Amino acid sequence: GVMTGTGGSQMPDFLFNADDHTYTLDGKNIPSLTNVLKVLSDRILSHIPDPEVVERARIRGTEAHKAIEAMNLGGGDRFESGYTMAWGQFLEDTGFKPTHTEYRSYHLPLWFACTIDVLGNLPSGKQMLIDIKTGTSYPHHPLQTAGQAMALSSHGICPRDVLRANVRLFPKGEGYDYSIEMHENEGDFKALESYINWHRVRELYV
Repeated sequence: GVMTGTGGSQMPDFLFNADDHTYTLDGKNIPSLTNVLKVLSDRILSHIPDPEVVERARIRGTEAHKAIEAMNLGGGDRFESGYTMAWGQFLEDTGFKPTHTEYRSYHLPLWFACTIDVLGNLPSGKQMLIDIKTGTSYPHHPLQTAGQAMALSSHGICPRDVLRANVRLFPKGEGYDYSIEMHENEGDFKALESYINWHRVRELYV
């Protein structure tokens, strides 16, 4: 079946608190990759003058992710929204089969945790790591999938050079569409590592 939550070969004391979206590992707080990248995302979101617009987009994205997780686990309703219809069309067109959905992992050396939207297999047998987007794609998103790939590969769940992509879902009136944006730059991994090290220096010394 499709794996979700925490599990597999990871440490049994890796926990996620859904109330405040925090992770702990062996009783210690471990920062989320989203929070680590917050400096970059906040710079982008600061250009949106109305905080209500940001909050509505966040709620819309959360609801869409929950509905897509239900579909990936073999339930849900493909016709619930334009987002779920677009995801269903993506699955149909590509033959992609999810193996992990909303799966939580961590990377011990760089000390961050993350939740992977979807990992699965293409008909070719290649694994593909997908971050689902219900809004705009931003330049730092490849760092997100690079971190997710590093976390999963550190537990033997997929290779570090797994195919990585944003799949953007668009409801269009009564219709829907999707786009696939591949993240193919090998430099993403070094960039993320440098960024995290800089982030730690900033926390400790600035």
